[in-house]
Parts: sequence; structure tokens; C-alpha cells
Amino acid sequence: MPRSLLAGVILASSALTLSTTPAMAQGTETRTPEAIAIQTGIEQVCMPRLGHHGQPSPDSAALRHDENGPFLPVNGAERLRITLPDSVNPTVCTMSLNYPAGSRKGMLALLDAWSAAHHLKPVRIHQTSRGPDGERWTSTWAGQNPSGEMAIAFSADQPLDAGPGKPAPNLATIEISLSPRSS
Repeated sequence: MPRSLLAGVILASSALTLSTTPAMAQGTETRTPEAIAIQTGIEQVCMPRLGHHGQPSPDSAALRHDENGPFLPVNGAERLRITLPDSVNPTVCTMSLNYPAGSRKGMLALLDAWSAAHHLKPVRIHQTSRGPDGERWTSTWAGQNPSGEMAIAFSADQPLDAGPGKPAPNLATIEISLSPRSS
């Protein structure tokens, strides 16, 4: 998701009265390997770094690094790729992963529950768009919490298959933005 869209979500959340929908219960669908990796990424990797103006934070014990940068192991060889906040962009942390069919609901349920528990309200929830290349699902949450103004944007792409025996990977992206309260 482009940064301008996330910035628009933050601005929209400040200007609109948000409707509240109940968070999904944390049942077994939130415990998929992808949802567990996302929760670990949010709580142990992104949140400790957001808003610290590029100052290093201790690495989570689960965080790994390879030639493509930081990641969390998901399931087998799958990885949750993380673009960490840095001195140039200290308020955004991005995570992405290829996900198997059927796990999107677990990722959304986890983000619904996590957002509700952290005082974030739905802005756009479970929006679907279809195009010639496939489908995209998006959800965003935003609000004030004790840490500051926060937004989470989720998008999941399910492209059309590339051909017989060559399924195209499903790609999910999660962006977390935190503008800390000034002291």
C-alpha cells in the first residue's frame, strides 16, 4: 500500500466520526501460522521501534536476517518480511508475506482483535475489489491510543493463476503507523 494511502487513512480517521464494529473473537482462526507471525511482528518487532526516531531497539528473539533483510519465520520456508522504521521514516513499519489460500480470514481476525484491544477503530473494513489480474481485500483501523495516533492498513492480493501448474502467490501487506504523542 502506498504511503500516501496510509497517510490518507490517518487524516480521515482524525476528521471522521468512526463507527465501531465488534472485534472478532480470538478463536482458532487467529492462530494460523501467518496470524501468529503478524502478531509477533507487531508486538515484538514494530511497536518497540515505532516513533523512536531511528534509534536502535533490541531485536526480538524471533527476528532473523538474511540477504533480503529482516524477517520472522512463518511456516516452513515462508517468511514475514519486515521493513523496519529508520531515521528517514521513523513512524512506519511494514510487513509482507505470501500466504496460502484460506489464511486471509485468520490474519483479518487477528488484526480486528488486536486493533480493538489497542483502541483503534475500523475505518474501512473488509473491502473487496476485483480487477483483471485478481482480487484485493483491504481493511484499515485508526485512532488515538496511549502511544499516540496509530493506524494499521492491511491489504491482501489474490492474483489470477499464472497458468496450469503455476499458481500465483497471494501477497498480504500490513503497514503500521505511529505518530507518538509529544512530551
